[in-house]
Amino acid sequence: MNPIIAYFIKARSFIFIFGFLSLIVLVDLTAVFLPETWFINPGVEMSFREFGTVFTVITGVFIDPIIETYIFQIGIIFLVRKVINRPRYNLLPAILSSAIVFGWIHDNSIAYMVYAFLIGLILAFATYIAIYKRRAFWLVICIHSMQNLIAFLINSAL
Repeated sequence: MNPIIAYFIKARSFIFIFGFLSLIVLVDLTAVFLPETWFINPGVEMSFREFGTVFTVITGVFIDPIIETYIFQIGIIFLVRKVINRPRYNLLPAILSSAIVFGWIHDNSIAYMVYAFLIGLILAFATYIAIYKRRAFWLVICIHSMQNLIAFLINSAL
């Protein structure tokens, strides 16, 4: 087994969350230096106008991560693992399939899709490891929630 995967399987929850969240923060920091217009999310902008900040943040930080994690990480990865029944060969197809679909549903712009694909890679890898970590999917949901919170905070600061 890959030593990185073995490390994260054995890691405490805090280390697991912090490790993957650190990778996500690197992607977020890179995105800060790109033109803001590349990352405009009309759905979120409309949600802020129509429903207010509290509803939008609650939805984006708590509800969306649960739904998206179960559909686009857990669901797709389990499906690929079922089709390709050999762990040695299903890691890359499972993670890539999950990340591609995750990026595709965040179709605000090409740049935003690439950004979501990169975040999706990290979340999919965390999910793949969580399968071996006694199905600790709440860890991935927590990472996804924190990522969305960081994105809200960065957007409100700009």
